[in-house]
Amino acid sequence: QAARGKGGTAHNLSQWIANGVQSENIWRDPDRSESFVIRNNSIERSHRLSIDTNLPPVHLPNEAPFQTSGQRKETKAILFADVSGYTRLPEIEIPQFVSSFLGLCSKIMKCPEFMPDVTNTWGDALFAIFPTTQMAASFSKTLIQEAEISDSFSVELSLRIGLHAGPLYECQDPIQNCTTFTGSHVSLAARLEPIAEKGQIYASEYFAALAKIEEGNDCKFEFLGEKTLGKNYKAMRVYKVM
Repeated sequence: QAARGKGGTAHNLSQWIANGVQSENIWRDPDRSESFVIRNNSIERSHRLSIDTNLPPVHLPNEAPFQTSGQRKETKAILFADVSGYTRLPEIEIPQFVSSFLGLCSKIMKCPEFMPDVTNTWGDALFAIFPTTQMAASFSKTLIQEAEISDSFSVELSLRIGLHAGPLYECQDPIQNCTTFTGSHVSLAARLEPIAEKGQIYASEYFAALAKIEEGNDCKFEFLGEKTLGKNYKAMRVYKVM
C-alpha cells in the first residue's frame, strides 16, 4: 500500500508497471511460515502449498508516471556534523574555532580518498554529500580522530556526526550558483545528527545497509536499537559506526 509518497515501495512499483516492467508480489501465509505465493501480474502460482485465496489485494497509487523535469536523482551518502558546546564558546574564540576546526575539515576533504560532491557550513555545523558510503564513513572517522578541539578552547567541545543515504535531486543552487543535492533524505539526515552521542558517529539503517552491499566497503556497525530522531521526526533503527 502507498506509504508517505514518492520514493516508497508502492510508488516505485507503480513506476515499474507504468514502464512495462514485470513485477511479482510475494505473500507469506502468517499461519504457515514455510509457505509463500507469488503473484505475477494476473498469473498466480503456489510454492509448496496451495494458493491462499484470501490474500489481500495490491493497492497501487493512482498517479501518472513521476516526472523530474530534467533533474536527475542519485543515491548519495549524506553527512551532518555538529560541535557540541559551540553555543557556550566566548565570542573572542570563534575566529580561532573557524580557523582550527573548519580548517581541519577543509584539509581532510582535499584528500583524494574523500572529495565530497557538495559541502556547506553554518556556524559549527558541517554538511557534506559523498558519492559513496565508504567515503562518508572514512571521512567521518578521520575527522573524529584528528579533531582535538577541546584542548584549544575555554569550554568543552566535542564532535558528533550523523550519516544517512538515499536518493537526492541534483540541481543548480540559484543563490550560490553551484551544483547541490537536495530532497527529503537530507532533512532526515539532519534529524539524525542531534541524537548522536559526543564523539560518536551514528548511521541510519539505510546507510548501514547500503554500506554492506557497496563493493570494497569494510565499514563496521553496532546496532543501537530504534531511536526517535531530533525534533520528534520519527523513530528509526540506528547504528554506531565502529
